[in-house]
Formats: sequence, structure tokens, C-alpha cells
Amino acid sequence: MGAEELIQCQNCGRSVVPRLLLSGGDFLTYMTTQHLCPYCGVVMYETGGTHKRVPVVITAVVLCLALIALLILVLKYLNR
Repeated sequence: MGAEELIQCQNCGRSVVPRLLLSGGDFLTYMTTQHLCPYCGVVMYETGGTHKRVPVVITAVVLCLALIALLILVLKYLNR
């Protein structure tokens, strides 16, 4: 392990290799990775957790189409 792999913890001041904790993540978002200090346990920084573009766009399009179809059905029902 080289010195370039070490990160200084802002809480305890030690140079450490962070431990990773993965959490969250579902159809619309990526998993969040928390980088933890192995000595004091503080979350040094987080990465990930952003929205996935393709599933978000597909979900938005499907919802818009469903709303348009519902609007058409309601208008047909009201014009009887």
C-alpha cells in the first residue's frame, strides 16, 4: 500500500485507507458509498447516489402517457 492511497481523516487527523459502506440505490438512483475512517468511524466523504438518467426519463414518459390517456378517457366520459 503506497502513501498515495492514504487520506487524512478530518476528525482524528490520522492518514488512513477508508472503509466503504454501501447503502441505498434502487431503480431510479445509484448506490451511495460512504467512506469511513477505520479508527474513529466518522464519514469522511460520500460518493454516488445520483439519479440514473435513462430510468428517470422512461418513468417520466410513461407517466405523461398515462396522464394523457386518463385525460382522454375523462373527456370522452364527460361528452356523453
